[in-house]
Amino acid sequence: MRTLIDHYESTVGPIESGWHSDIKGVSIVRIRCAVLHGVMMYATLGLSRHVFALPDGRTMRMELLALSASASDEACGKRWASVMDQIANGIVHSHNAPLRGNFYGPAGPMFEGKKLEALYVANPMVLPDEFQQYKN
Repeated sequence: MRTLIDHYESTVGPIESGWHSDIKGVSIVRIRCAVLHGVMMYATLGLSRHVFALPDGRTMRMELLALSASASDEACGKRWASVMDQIANGIVHSHNAPLRGNFYGPAGPMFEGKKLEALYVANPMVLPDEFQQYKN
């Protein structure tokens, strides 16, 4: 059986490090994108154990991810892990899936010296097609 870790590493690149989430059974991992030069991907691992509601009554499982062109140092990695954990916690507590086109923020600068204040919800279109869905 193929694991989510196998899926991440075979479609995007190797996991370099990770952090524990406040959510039981969830971690945030940092992956060096082999498919996007100079980009790091931060992704939840285990969030898909939860079921989230969609506005039309259907449900879904998902993981969160963020791509960053300048986030390879440890301090920046810890900050991304914290941001991802805050968003994941809000989603788990609301039981509602984030909708494409929505924003998280603005929350003031997320990183020292950067203008990033919010995150936009979208499908991972810049990643290979085989990344889009994971089935175990």
